[in-house]
Amino acid sequence: MWLGAELKIIENVPVFLCDSCETQAFEPDVESAIRTLVATGFPDRLAVREVVVPVFDLHAFLSTKTTSEVAE
Repeated sequence: MWLGAELKIIENVPVFLCDSCETQAFEPDVESAIRTLVATGFPDRLAVREVVVPVFDLHAFLSTKTTSEVAE
């Protein structure tokens, strides 16, 4: 989930998935825990690990490539 400009990942969240419509639902205690984590601003001390995510700039990429190179 996004918290401002930062992406936060919560692992091991139990969820019920409806077989017919694929709607997701959480047990009340799970939803409460997620809301509390969000309200506390995801304190760094509670993180179990970090994930590095590469960010690409399409404009910069296109300005360095020709149309034929992009298609490859």
